[in-house]
Amino acid sequence: SVVIDDTGIGMPSDICEKINNHEFVQSTEGTMEEKGVGLGMMICIDLSRANDAVFGVDSVEGKGTAVTIIFDAE
Repeated sequence: SVVIDDTGIGMPSDICEKINNHEFVQSTEGTMEEKGVGLGMMICIDLSRANDAVFGVDSVEGKGTAVTIIFDAE
């Protein structure tokens, strides 16, 4: 498994749910006011699925986000 986590601004639970359901979510500004379009997360999900891996994202607003990819999840 691979876990990538940060101590950024986090995301609301409804956004995490949308990401975990592979629904496109418009990115918001990050801690350094960087902008994105949300495409990177969708690419990670697609690559995970293409490799039979399980992808999940958990986040707490104001605390940060953890993205987990589990390979050989059979």
